[in-house]
Amino acid sequence: MHQPIAEPESPPSSPLREIDDRPREACGVFGIWAPEVDVAVETFYGIHTLQHRGQESAGICTTDGRSLTVKTGMGLVAQVFDEQTAAELEGIAAIGHTRYSTTGASRFRNAQPILLDDPLTGEQMAIAHNGNVVNAAQVRVELTESGATFETSTDTEVLAKYLLLFGEDEADTDALWESRFSALMRHIEVAYSLVLLTPDRLMAARDPYGVRPLCIGQVGGRYVVASETCALDQLGATLLRDVQPGELITIDDRGMRSYQAIPPAQPAGCVFEHIYFARPDSILDGQAAWQSRSQLGVELAREHPADADVVIGVPDSATAHAIGYSSESGIPYSEGAACPAGACAARSCSAYLARMSTSMFTRSPGERWPSTVCSCVYGITATVNAVASRSATVRLMPSTATNPFSTMYRISDGGASNAYRCDSPSGAIDRTTPTPSTCPCTRWPPTRPP
Repeated sequence: MHQPIAEPESPPSSPLREIDDRPREACGVFGIWAPEVDVAVETFYGIHTLQHRGQESAGICTTDGRSLTVKTGMGLVAQVFDEQTAAELEGIAAIGHTRYSTTGASRFRNAQPILLDDPLTGEQMAIAHNGNVVNAAQVRVELTESGATFETSTDTEVLAKYLLLFGEDEADTDALWESRFSALMRHIEVAYSLVLLTPDRLMAARDPYGVRPLCIGQVGGRYVVASETCALDQLGATLLRDVQPGELITIDDRGMRSYQAIPPAQPAGCVFEHIYFARPDSILDGQAAWQSRSQLGVELAREHPADADVVIGVPDSATAHAIGYSSESGIPYSEGAACPAGACAARSCSAYLARMSTSMFTRSPGERWPSTVCSCVYGITATVNAVASRSATVRLMPSTATNPFSTMYRISDGGASNAYRCDSPSGAIDRTTPTPSTCPCTRWPPTRPP
């Protein structure tokens, strides 16, 4: 069953004409096998944490052990889902996706996960993919000539249709999918990290070169796979390891199994994951992206010293680079640029704040609070408008464990402490009682950010 949230779109053009090979940002994929919890809500949290990897569309697919249910929509994760709507997708396992188009236009029909019928098993399968298949156009033509038809212009559907060509002679389901992924990886080498869901199993695979990241975590007896470790952190999961290049991971009621579908090639992980794509606190190849970026700044200072007064990073992806450059060069680090309103929800802006206990901003007596305080706790941008009668500090408290969209604002006037809460979607902060109160940020943003 497919529950779309559609937007009006122009008449479809040729899928081949829609293919766009310009470098774009990576998508985010997530999967969880957990019969005892609300898997759709967990997936919602997971892809929300991966929001920086794509902002065009989002989707979740669940299985109840018999059939699949998928819901997709255009826009940010919080525009497509909230905790209540995600909870309507019941099941024992789920996959999720947040998309930034690499191949295929930004249209509703290209939102993932995509649902297909498996002619051999008679069941449905859902697939979500991160990467850019370099020979997608060629393989699409091959498949079309053999009678395949396509509903999207994405290389994800190309991967799925190619997978379904194989496995006819296999005796059991494990052998079926192992033969399919072996055939896929022999013919389509790069670049894909993908999650795939059938009624009775969750699968994850990574191309033989390991271009895009994909990791495995565990919390309790539940297994989680995600593009980045920050999504595991959001659920309190422990990182087990990366999915190896050329490896197929299968998770079902028998546990987790590994199959090396093809020998790994020479490692060729995308360097831009370390430079820009990944969230700063994510672990890539055993090292936090923040450390990689800081060290790049150190090396840049050594190779290209500058006669300057300050080092300023263009927020926020360059902040760590600038700090590294400053530490090596001895030139003071300073902030000289700010994010525009709404930018946080579209990038990993202030991802560091999601790892901090509080963010503090101080203003002089009678001075108006900033029109935009770019707090971006878990990707939500808060607009704070208030006038302080005396010198005060506003603390933007991060989300609570029970509601990751709940943000509390506390104004401290010397020894006094007065709570403020958001009472309207416009983000106006009104003075209330001296006790803490929360802001129902699930209503934000009321419209798509600029």
